[in-house]
Amino acid sequence: IMELSKIDFLTNLLNRRAFYDALEAEKKRTLRDNWRLSSSNSCVKNCDNSFTAHPEGKFLDHFGRFSCVLIDIDFFKKINDNYGHLVGDMVLKKIGEVLNSKMIFRENDIIARYGGEEFILILPETNSINAKTPTNRLREYFKTIDFFDEDNRSFNVTLSLGISEFNPKDKTNEELIQRADQALYLAKEQGRDRVVVYEENF
Repeated sequence: IMELSKIDFLTNLLNRRAFYDALEAEKKRTLRDNWRLSSSNSCVKNCDNSFTAHPEGKFLDHFGRFSCVLIDIDFFKKINDNYGHLVGDMVLKKIGEVLNSKMIFRENDIIARYGGEEFILILPETNSINAKTPTNRLREYFKTIDFFDEDNRSFNVTLSLGISEFNPKDKTNEELIQRADQALYLAKEQGRDRVVVYEENF
């Protein structure tokens, strides 16, 4: 059972502190994989890059890589202002429920509430381009959910998402998150309700 101190009580996802611990572990694992890849010349020479360890792409597209995704609920302040904080909390709980359900993301994906209406994910063995597939699935699915205010009037919610891929040359974990944040900012700037990949735009 996950320690309660690691869980965000409202969304039932990892909290920010637990996320940073998990990110550090994933970074070390990925750097080990990179080291194995670079030190095993015979494997690289003999590997025909056709072994698929992931639904999309080839082995070397994923091995020794991972992506970070930042998710922001569009116009969340307006939701709180127009419908009240209880309804805002209901939206946060619902996104936590969807992210936790594993209907879109995998068992080993790391999912946390980053703060306020922001959520953060680490997708192991997934490059930034392929990370677009599940994140777009989440974005499209979340738009179809009907929320209701206290007068039973329905409304819908959209998400903006920024993706960046881990770079072994990063000196700090913040560099990866900052790139995802820049991509998220661009998604908002371009009109929200979209996924933007840092590596495709900067």
